[in-house]
Amino acid sequence: VSEYEYAVFVEENPMWNKSNKSELIKQGLVDDNYLNGITLSTAVYSLKPIRNISYYAADAFCSWLSEKTGNTFALPSEAEWTLAAYSSSAKPYTKGLISTDADMTSPQNMMGQLWEFTSTPYIPLMRIAGYEEALKLAALYPTEDIIIKGGSYINDPSTVSVESVGVTTKKSCSE
Repeated sequence: VSEYEYAVFVEENPMWNKSNKSELIKQGLVDDNYLNGITLSTAVYSLKPIRNISYYAADAFCSWLSEKTGNTFALPSEAEWTLAAYSSSAKPYTKGLISTDADMTSPQNMMGQLWEFTSTPYIPLMRIAGYEEALKLAALYPTEDIIIKGGSYINDPSTVSVESVGVTTKKSCSE
């Protein structure tokens, strides 16, 4: 999702405006890093990926886009993300915020650029139980931790693979 696309969302959903950050923090939806260093604008078409948003903001964007288009959009599960990443595994690790990938035959920037949210909750040792069991556990024991994938432009590419897993809280807003 680009800065421009997120700006359109915020314009139509003022609750997510940067000027409302203190209220969003109070509601537990973001942290103090929300949209740091980003000036949203619908007058300037920025293709840079949106960053410094929370899982809750990303999920709200998906809900808004679903309503707007009539199609269903959602954050991918870890398994869905992994499948997409394998389909683009020949593409190089993205070492910046600007994409130079003109190949539209497979997903872009799956490795590098920015860590990406999944809809999969993080539960310690869940890989032993399996995905379906982890979802059942998450329903019984709600968690604020969520799995992120893909690494970022500040990671050493040799330390991140499709199988690498990061964990963050749902309200965390960081590159």
